[in-house]
Amino acid sequence: MIWEAILILVGALSIVIAGSYIGGKMALRAFFGQEFVDSKSGEFVLPDSARDDTTDNGNQQ
Repeated sequence: MIWEAILILVGALSIVIAGSYIGGKMALRAFFGQEFVDSKSGEFVLPDSARDDTTDNGNQQ
């Protein structure tokens, strides 16, 4: 009886932790955009537009 309660508690806690992880990951990707995560390595990368070296800061002579 006590083992049954412990098993249910561990199972429910596992579901809550997995759901929180998946939900948090989905929310962060929706907010920041999926293009910031490299699909092969899973690392954070900047989009190509952020790597553009040309700047127009208004200092034209």
